[in-house]
Amino acid sequence: MSAWADWWRRLFVVERDSGRRPRSQRPVSLRGVVQPLESLRSPVSGEECVSIRLTAMAPAAFGTLLGGVTRHDTACWELAEFLLQGAEGTILVRASRPASVERFHAELVARHGVDLEWHEVLIRSGDEVLVTGRVVEHHDGAPHRRQPYRLVVAATAVDTAR
Repeated sequence: MSAWADWWRRLFVVERDSGRRPRSQRPVSLRGVVQPLESLRSPVSGEECVSIRLTAMAPAAFGTLLGGVTRHDTACWELAEFLLQGAEGTILVRASRPASVERFHAELVARHGVDLEWHEVLIRSGDEVLVTGRVVEHHDGAPHRRQPYRLVVAATAVDTAR
């Protein structure tokens, strides 16, 4: 390949992929450190974070009548956009499906009152995480790219790295 063709390919990101899936549909699992672009506030603890997984445990009506301890769990997960700094470079992480933990919390409190047990898992700025999702945009290859990140990932899960 000539120097001119190589320069042209890098400038305009003309990439060929031998895989069956389009590049923007590939599943990924990435590890890195969270740098928030936006923040969320937990409706339970009031702490700032970029990800909230809130689980509510409400007693079952039938179990309560019979004096049992049967409980039903329901959960909601909300994610604010953040940058992931890792071995792959800088990655923009977005939620694959929007959700509102605040609305979820308010609806359950209105329905069940104070007879709820809450469990929350928060991801904060500076936490090392493992992001699972799919690539929705790819900005690699151009020497004068405008985006400060290589990939945009629609996350299906964000967990603390162990």
